[in-house]
Amino acid sequence: MAATPIHAASPFKVKGQIQVIFGPMFSGKRYEMAAVPASCLYDIHSLALPCSVIGIDEGQFFPDCVQFCEEMANLGKTVIVAALDGTFQRKAFGDVLALVPLAESVVKLSAVCMRCYKEAAYTKRLGSETQVEVIGGADKYMSLCRLCYFHSEQEALLSELPAENETPLGATAQAALSSRIPARQLFPLQPHNS
Repeated sequence: MAATPIHAASPFKVKGQIQVIFGPMFSGKRYEMAAVPASCLYDIHSLALPCSVIGIDEGQFFPDCVQFCEEMANLGKTVIVAALDGTFQRKAFGDVLALVPLAESVVKLSAVCMRCYKEAAYTKRLGSETQVEVIGGADKYMSLCRLCYFHSEQEALLSELPAENETPLGATAQAALSSRIPARQLFPLQPHNS
């Protein structure tokens, strides 16, 4: 017995999909949409069921984002998720990256580097807090390109060097500082063994 093909216009065809929009802060991921506050997406499950399109902003903050999106898409809904893909330390933010193999569409936006005005892919925290989730905007974060992201880390390292009248620097470091050799040449990247 041959299976009957399901045509594209058939009401039996599941038309759900997941669309993911990643990017650093200030990249324009946020859409204008009706907002329902929730700390867990399954808290609004009954509100989402009658909708054909579901928008999730700040998807990285929802611990049940991946499961919720997959369930809703399997029910025929279009789920659009806007999220940070990385933390201020350029590490995966929660499990939101697990949406990538499940999504029909993944877009990574960029912002403008707040130092050199080139294309920026990263978010850098301005404060010294170490916890991953610190809520804030331009008062706490800035978007940076790769070069400026690492340059700001090297500036921080240089600011921790002892003053001239304290422990003396090695001859190479002292010569580099006095001749204004860029910091990136002082601290070459070392292979990281995981």
